[in-house]
Amino acid sequence: MAPADDADLPDSLRALYREDATILAIRRVHELVDFGAAPAAEPVRVPPALVQFFYDGIVHVYNARALPQRDSVFALLPAYQVHARPDPYPYWFTVTVLRSEPWAQAWEAGLPASGNAAADSLVALFGLDVSVSSQSAATTVFRLTTEEPLNLRPIMWAFRAFTGVQSVTGPAFIGSGRSDVTAAVEAPGVGYRFRLGWGDCPAGCVHHRTWSFLVGYAGGVAAGGSVGGREPVPAAFYGP
Repeated sequence: MAPADDADLPDSLRALYREDATILAIRRVHELVDFGAAPAAEPVRVPPALVQFFYDGIVHVYNARALPQRDSVFALLPAYQVHARPDPYPYWFTVTVLRSEPWAQAWEAGLPASGNAAADSLVALFGLDVSVSSQSAATTVFRLTTEEPLNLRPIMWAFRAFTGVQSVTGPAFIGSGRSDVTAAVEAPGVGYRFRLGWGDCPAGCVHHRTWSFLVGYAGGVAAGGSVGGREPVPAAFYGP
């Protein structure tokens, strides 16, 4: 993807679109894993070049001011901004462990070394913070948090194999989310789809509208149309 000029973006938008690009990069990593392959083969640290690839594509669409459809996505009122749904979530996951396990007891006590060498190695290697989320008589739920966005799936896969682990989960997302950005890598370029939902979104949103763009690898942008309902904002933001 040709580099995009983001000089016109406010710093706040640069950060949001880079976060969107990070989610798209993690999804792409997952797509590239052969069906049925263990996620342990995936990189945990998100490849910076892949993040930049998707970020440049989003910025190319942002800069395509000649396309009326562009305004429908990027000139919406702040309350209706379209961004990637954080799924997979890159900042934390939980591990439920039997409290009878010595390494779980060490983590409960806040000890830096749990005695589970493999778990300790992952925590140290990726800078994970371990905290107690909840407890029952039999189990403790630990939250493992990272400040750096990571592809957590390989780490979660590894934790499932540890003695005493009952479950390993990420945040639960209900419904399809208010908004999302997807990217399909194709021969002529990257197909971006920006989806906005409204109306009872915790249950999946009653209405949706999706705007599509094809970003060529040289940076050119073509509008691919839009489908769905009309978002309840001023008519100037409806777009084509």
